[in-house]
Amino acid sequence: MTTPDAQQTPGTGISVRGLTKRFGSFTAVDDLTFEVAPGRVTGFLGPNGAGKTTTLRMLLGLISPTAGESLIGGRRYADLPRPMTTVGAALEATGFHPGRTGRNHLRVLAATHGIPDSRVDELLGLVGIPAAARKKAGGYSMGMRQRLGLAAALLGDPDVLLLDEPANGLDPEGIRWMRGFMRHLAAEQGKTVLVSSHLLGEVEQTVEDVVIIANGRLVRRGTMDELHGEPAVLARTADPGAGPRPGAGRAAGRGRARPGRGRAAGPHRRPGRRGRRRAGGGAAGARAQTAPDRPRAALPGADRVARAPQPQPLDRDGGRLMMTLVRAELRKTSTTRISWTMPVAMFLVGGLFAALQGFALVSFGEIPGPDGQTIAPVEAFGETAIARLVYTGGFQFGYLLALVLGILSMSGEFRHQTITGTLLSTPRRGRLILGKLLALAVVVTLNGLAFIAGSLVGGGLILLSGDVALFPDAGGLVLTLLRLLLVLVLWGLIGFGLGVLITNQVMALFAGIAIALLVEPLLSFLIQFLDPVAEAARYFPSQATTAALDLFAGVDAEAAAVFGGGDLLTWWVGALVLLGYALVMTVIGWVVTTRRDVA
Repeated sequence: MTTPDAQQTPGTGISVRGLTKRFGSFTAVDDLTFEVAPGRVTGFLGPNGAGKTTTLRMLLGLISPTAGESLIGGRRYADLPRPMTTVGAALEATGFHPGRTGRNHLRVLAATHGIPDSRVDELLGLVGIPAAARKKAGGYSMGMRQRLGLAAALLGDPDVLLLDEPANGLDPEGIRWMRGFMRHLAAEQGKTVLVSSHLLGEVEQTVEDVVIIANGRLVRRGTMDELHGEPAVLARTADPGAGPRPGAGRAAGRGRARPGRGRAAGPHRRPGRRGRRRAGGGAAGARAQTAPDRPRAALPGADRVARAPQPQPLDRDGGRLMMTLVRAELRKTSTTRISWTMPVAMFLVGGLFAALQGFALVSFGEIPGPDGQTIAPVEAFGETAIARLVYTGGFQFGYLLALVLGILSMSGEFRHQTITGTLLSTPRRGRLILGKLLALAVVVTLNGLAFIAGSLVGGGLILLSGDVALFPDAGGLVLTLLRLLLVLVLWGLIGFGLGVLITNQVMALFAGIAIALLVEPLLSFLIQFLDPVAEAARYFPSQATTAALDLFAGVDAEAAAVFGGGDLLTWWVGALVLLGYALVMTVIGWVVTTRRDVA
């Protein structure tokens, strides 16, 4: 599709060969083949629904093709060792967490490749939103979101830039800025720029080559000159003295002027009424047509800013790469409200239910004793068991909150459409899942410590008021609390798998809580009347959790049964059962994530 000179230009090109994608009986892309040369701006054109976005998503590994292949620099996107330094993509203006600032959005992406925060601030200045970047992205206009998306695409100073309808939401000044910036990146820095649009008029002043598709099939490919049917193109302009724009067409060894928005016309064509309206419009129209197509920061400065400092290579050091990914995931959590609301909730829940449990056991509780008499729980259980029961009094609500954390870690990505940016920065999905699981384990552990702190405070106050020793067996109590942390982490992993299976966040939360609080107790009640399977209730997640905590160690079976501690599995069997649930849900989440299309 390109000229010989363009094909010889060194750089990273794009190759699409026989690409096909079917969704059931519907064919979105049908045997599409084209190439994009480096050092040029190529327009990817077609009406809405033609298959442009689907093609770009297949190129970026977000959607698996039914047939064919798409390569960037001779490699699949998922095989690129440092994808953000090779390809930058801005596919949609909605892939931002509404509670995260624009700057933090870029910092999260930059962390996956070890890119410093200074690079983030430089790009925010380049795209013209340095002040707004500290506001939450949920309040951004469409134009601001487009600029933020472009900054994200430029983070790694990529050789290839893919832009899907980049002019959407931009004002006229922003559109001129975008045109000039794309031309600068291609002509001055030799980057490969592929920009999609459904309007030729939006891109004809910018692109040098075009690929046109309709109904998922290739219609035409070639240069803009070939599209207009003339070896050279004349463009109407409101400035009779306007000459060729600097740097335009260098890769192909020619220059042509297309300032303004009028359609290209051959030497013997006269502009029609619509063209005259575009070229006219008085002084205001002239200013609009002849305003320089340059970023506010000026294109020479853009060359300095757009070059990212190259961090040390990570792809050959698997452990260091994984640590970088985990830190990025932790930054993702720390830049939203859940970073403080969940620890506060954990602390309050732990303290409240520990206090209630202690109040019931120490102040008012009585249980059946020998000879039909009732005795205080402290006498029946002993101070060691009482301390265990009090400090873990709200563990059922603790593991529900851990379940919620696990669900949010994945379903939140789909709810806010940040999953696209996540997969673009880390396209190897198995590695991404492992990083997310490790980060989730850290987050749940930290929140579990907040839960334990609340339990120690709330429960300790009640034990002091009842003249019960706070730590009658410190070693045993520490072991119990460590088991509690393990239980919370396992429930977080269960929630992770559930969040992958049910991408609708509200439905995932409802399903998880309903299963734990309604479905499991109901099944336990029903199967107790079925002798062959009556013992199965002990293997349910909640029962296995109670067993794994070993709260009733050394307590008489009859006394333990009063508090639901009768007929439980041994602690290590309960721990293994709960671990089995976590592994099954984790594997399911792993498999589904690696195979799911992100459309």
